[in-house]
Amino acid sequence: MVTEELWNNALQLHQGGNLDGARAIYQQIARDNPADSRPLFVLGKLAAGAKQSLQAIEYFSGASRLTPAWLDPSIELVRVYISEQRFDEADKVLSRVAKDHFHDANFHDVAAEVLESFGDIKASVKASETATQCANSGGSHHLMLGNRSRILGDYARALTAYERAATFDETRIAALVNAAGVHQQHRNFRDALRSYEQLSKEQIDAGDWVYSLAEVLRELHLFDRWVALVAALPLEKLHTATGRRLRTEVAQFQGQFVEAQRSLRAAMQVNRESDLATQEEISHVRLHFEQTAASHRDFYNQFDNDWKKLIPHFEVQQISFDAANDRIANRALRIGYLSPDFRDHVMGRMALAFLSNRDEAAQQVFLYSTATREDAVTSALAKTANRFMRCNNASDESIAARIKADKIDILIDLSGPTAGSRPGVLARKPAPVIITHVGAAGPIGLSAVDYKLTDAICDLPENQEYLIEKLLPMDGCCYPVPKYPLPTLGLTKEELRLEGKTVVGAFYTYMKLSERCVLLWKRVLDEIPNAVLLFSPLDSKLNVAYENIMRAANISAEQFRFIPAGPTEAERLARYRVVDFVLDSMPYGGVNGTLEALYMGVPVVTLTGKHHSERTSTSMLTHLGVTDTIAQSPEEYIEHAKRLATEPAWREEVSTRIRSRWPKFADPVDYARRWEALLRKVAR
Repeated sequence: MVTEELWNNALQLHQGGNLDGARAIYQQIARDNPADSRPLFVLGKLAAGAKQSLQAIEYFSGASRLTPAWLDPSIELVRVYISEQRFDEADKVLSRVAKDHFHDANFHDVAAEVLESFGDIKASVKASETATQCANSGGSHHLMLGNRSRILGDYARALTAYERAATFDETRIAALVNAAGVHQQHRNFRDALRSYEQLSKEQIDAGDWVYSLAEVLRELHLFDRWVALVAALPLEKLHTATGRRLRTEVAQFQGQFVEAQRSLRAAMQVNRESDLATQEEISHVRLHFEQTAASHRDFYNQFDNDWKKLIPHFEVQQISFDAANDRIANRALRIGYLSPDFRDHVMGRMALAFLSNRDEAAQQVFLYSTATREDAVTSALAKTANRFMRCNNASDESIAARIKADKIDILIDLSGPTAGSRPGVLARKPAPVIITHVGAAGPIGLSAVDYKLTDAICDLPENQEYLIEKLLPMDGCCYPVPKYPLPTLGLTKEELRLEGKTVVGAFYTYMKLSERCVLLWKRVLDEIPNAVLLFSPLDSKLNVAYENIMRAANISAEQFRFIPAGPTEAERLARYRVVDFVLDSMPYGGVNGTLEALYMGVPVVTLTGKHHSERTSTSMLTHLGVTDTIAQSPEEYIEHAKRLATEPAWREEVSTRIRSRWPKFADPVDYARRWEALLRKVAR
């Protein structure tokens, strides 16, 4: 059989997926035609695809020797050397072919790969840019320039490169998706949506970035489109962890409690290792739903195991806390704080409260900010620190390396499993001790994290059974209190047409309105005929979610109203002027919502549960010293609410005690001293 017939047979087998059969024919062609570099090149590609690096090197080297003017074998040889971390040999190959191929875009592109593997991103971007200026440059070269510029943090250059890559058919989809990702990362959601909208329906269904589009629609409060997009997800997308997480949120939005719980259970079981970012999001979403201790334990253990497979821990330079060895008792502790919320965010304001009052002689503070935007709170936080580092553009690995290089004694994670968290930093164990603070009521779920901050009320000792991190209770309440502004005058009951009504505050995200929660609220409303629930979503377009949930609980339209949230914190605090008392949510209770109400002197009725998320308000009220409205059963919860509604004198007496005890409870200096004492205890 002649060579061309053999080639055709091999190609048919190759394209049909019969790689072993194709490989045998390519080897025959190579034996029969020892001067032909083509079969060697294809055999090299097959070997590289099968992770057979030594064979791939042999084939590519042979092809390159036979045809020095052909660049492709040398490029593939370099890539195999990079994968094997044989960087010197990769560099030698590039040096050998540089003279003949210096004006070839592919040469500069692979040179950029080598430089990127060295960690020299600036030089890599420069080489990639040179590739785009060559006569034979194509969409892939512009796309790679965009990707490398994005790593460098040069988003203007990245967007320009993606714009050019989008003009080539072969890279149009990837370029538009990556451009949308850049806009999304910087919260330019309108621009992100414009990029997505340039893609057809078929292309959307084909790409996993449909999930990102869903997040953009939600961020823009285009809820009708968000719900429709998730409902239209093809089965293969809906069966992923991300698809089921989105379905959970949409079902909750629609008041479909059974479907929300079912989707969440399904999301917790699928495809964990391949999508750890989604699992971190699910870790937070699940706090809004009923969970057993066993489900907590299984989820955290699986999450930790998946991270261990993905990322080995750093070789940590252990820093002894033994005063005799390290003399740590005689020097300031080096405390690092990692957060995406060093901005005008509840956690940012909480951190500012205790960091502004820290003992500067006892601690050196390093803030590692992954925030995507900054404001006056960011500036104020930066002034409290010995060093403030912007890390939003950095990879998890580089942030961890920075923390390790700074020789941090104790690293504090301020986000928990909330949006923007960086578990990949924590999993690398860049500090001898890691503590997760109260950014969320749930833990991270990583063995690399040593402690979870709590107090004697938030976590019962038996909760340790389902946690990976060790419970670290501090004296007093574990929640710091931010500095609240004076509220504005706000609307009155008359202006809201609530005269003669008992107004019950419920200023929660709709995700916190679980089935158990709203059914208990229904019982409260049935006992207090003139009571009205008052909701206050951040956007009026969200009102429909609350209406759906109330309808599902058989709460009539006359039993709930809405009040605008207002754009400022002072306006949001003013809402409490018309509230007689607050009903706490469950199983994920209030944190900032409870603190705001107490600051305004408004009683809060809470039902104590078993897990941290069900005990946040109980902790605050207990440490405040006003425990009258803490319930131990649903019946007691109803009775407390009924008494507040029908006994104005008692309600006023409770409110008076809240106001009188607030200053001591909210003292930021006291919290700073208690927090520092806990850190020093850990160090000992």
